Amino acid sequence: MDIPIKYYACYAVSHALRSLHSNEQQLFEKLVDFIANSLEDDYCYVPDSFPSSESEENTRQREQRKAMIQQWLKELDPLLGMHWLKGDILKINTLNMLFYAVWNIR
Repeated sequence: MDIPIKYYACYAVSHALRSLHSNEQQLFEKLVDFIANSLEDDYCYVPDSFPSSESEENTRQREQRKAMIQQWLKELDPLLGMHWLKGDILKINTLNMLFYAVWNIR
């Protein structure tokens, strides 16, 4: 089965999250708790809109989410250890995926 190229990033992040959850459960729980607490405290959204994906966010929300993720990276590396995932792009994509997962639960 051939997987379209556009799905490899999603697969890589899904694989990284599943591996993190399976092999480093406490680390995974810290990561999810950190994001949930941060979203509860910091993320603003238009009251009549509940964005569930990047395509539904307005420009301000998108910029704020990206800034939050950059801030999370600075805070998470010392909290979880520099090598909680390999590579900044994977970390950013993972945090984006967790952002939407946690946000959609709320």
